[in-house]
Amino acid sequence: MADYMECQQIPTPGTSIPSTPTESKASLSLDQLDTQIINATVNDDLSNDGPNSLQTLKNAVPYKTSMATITFNGTIWEKVDAVASAGFDGIEIMAPDLDETTPEELYQYCQSKNLEIIVLQPFRDLEGYDDESKFQSKLEELEKTFKVMQVLHTDLMMCCANCLPESEISSDESTIIKQLRVAADLAAKYNIRIAYENLSWATHIYTLDKLCHIVREVDRPNFGLCLDTFHINIHNSSLDVIDNMGDKIFFVQFCDAPILKLNTIIEYARNYRVFPGQGEYSNIVEMLSRIHNGGYKGYLSLEVFNASFRESTSYCKPVADDALRGLLYLQGLFCDQYLDKHIFPSLKVDYAILNTPVTSVSTDRPFSWTDLTLHMDQSSQAIFKLNCENLGYAKYFNSQTLSSDSAASMLTPTQSPAISRIILKVNNRLEYNRQYLFIRSVFGMSHIQNDPYNTATDFGLPNSSTFGYSSGGLIITLTLNQE
Repeated sequence: MADYMECQQIPTPGTSIPSTPTESKASLSLDQLDTQIINATVNDDLSNDGPNSLQTLKNAVPYKTSMATITFNGTIWEKVDAVASAGFDGIEIMAPDLDETTPEELYQYCQSKNLEIIVLQPFRDLEGYDDESKFQSKLEELEKTFKVMQVLHTDLMMCCANCLPESEISSDESTIIKQLRVAADLAAKYNIRIAYENLSWATHIYTLDKLCHIVREVDRPNFGLCLDTFHINIHNSSLDVIDNMGDKIFFVQFCDAPILKLNTIIEYARNYRVFPGQGEYSNIVEMLSRIHNGGYKGYLSLEVFNASFRESTSYCKPVADDALRGLLYLQGLFCDQYLDKHIFPSLKVDYAILNTPVTSVSTDRPFSWTDLTLHMDQSSQAIFKLNCENLGYAKYFNSQTLSSDSAASMLTPTQSPAISRIILKVNNRLEYNRQYLFIRSVFGMSHIQNDPYNTATDFGLPNSSTFGYSSGGLIITLTLNQE
């Protein structure tokens, strides 16, 4: 949960706002709470309002939603419960999940939670063998997987491009295509489709261009693409190639991510992905538009590997809540930008005022966003309230004070000064990501790239991110507490 907020005031006569973080720290005095900074513990819970709290938004967007169990740390039962509780329609089952139970028990449990098993994944290292006996061994393993899928009542299997060392597999394209055709023909006997994925560290098929080329050459009706936004973005692949893939797009996995500089792709992929709205990918709304234009009718799913999400089994529920919010937020932005809907109209919060007079605020008292009055015009008030309701934050903001009074009436010596910048500090990376999505989606703010309060690690992972509006108004700086 958030640790504390620092509230920076709109200047009154005789005062000034620090222009840099260094100046802000220099002026901070905890025993002078009526000056520029207010510190207080935040005890708000960002959990959603229940499994049906996002139903209105779900009904307004075009695609059903799913999530991969690999995102969590916990038992398969805890993971299924979290996905169902958040309000997802489907779930991706990972092969290791079946080490904890039988396919039949898992299927029945998902049914009891109204979750469709939409895919079993991953099947690894299927193609590209010069040694025919090795390929035949993989086919035997593949057929066993198909039989498990029948019990799980899913017809879609995700297959990763081969990642074995070059010394163990062939780079010959004709061999790869021939063996994938054989695998697809075997799958057809079980009425199963194979979604082929270009892992970004695969030995040969690691780019989107190569993936689409192979799928076209395999040329089987039950063999298609698995599109993953991480593997697309890590190689800066153009989205143009998917425009002509049409019904060959079998499965789509979305994620977002900060832009990092790491030595290995695998380290990046397995530790730093986040949900839509929590990162810096600029093309995921466009990608959704392109697959929509191509006639995609399947689920939108989330496969997000993040070290902070896996730190504790207690994180299953909050992670699932934000996963669904992020996926629905993405769809809402797509609908607004490409379908001329108004799911997330523009709004602007002008400033905030502490409801409790500044001089009576203690640094160790519980603090909530609801201790603030948010000032905005009436149109923005309506949008703000609707965003809270649609994204499952209604109980969190059910007592939020909103006002359209003028700023001038509040700037008197006996009242709390207006706040132009809120510095929200959090204790861990999970809460950082949660607040990141909350600020962007509910407040309708954008990331201010060049703000002096922004900070990052030496490889680019943000430790402070600033959000605001292009036309001015309230600014929020989200900071990971390093103390």
